[in-house]
Amino acid sequence: DEVEDSDEYFKPALDTPVLQDAEAYAGSHGMRDMSILVSGCQSDETSADANPSGNARDAYGAMSNALQTVLSQSEGPITNHQLVTEIRRLLKQEGFSQRPGLYCTDENAEAIFIC
Repeated sequence: DEVEDSDEYFKPALDTPVLQDAEAYAGSHGMRDMSILVSGCQSDETSADANPSGNARDAYGAMSNALQTVLSQSEGPITNHQLVTEIRRLLKQEGFSQRPGLYCTDENAEAIFIC
């Protein structure tokens, strides 16, 4: 919990020359976005832990477990969109209220999940 001088902390970024507005923003026009994020839940939710034994040391992430289950039951390649849809279905079936999210371009949503 160090207290940093915010002016000094941001100085390298503020001193970096920006020739065009597009250079300053991620995902700008003309840049190919290859990012894919699978989140454990929506921003207004909490990602749950599963703990069937009741022992805190045996707890694991409910979404992570659902992801592994879906992948192990998949009979071949699965798209990012299909994966998140199946994870949501499985979590709901198991009584979890969290809804994992998929954040990417439409093109990447239909791409095959790579682990």
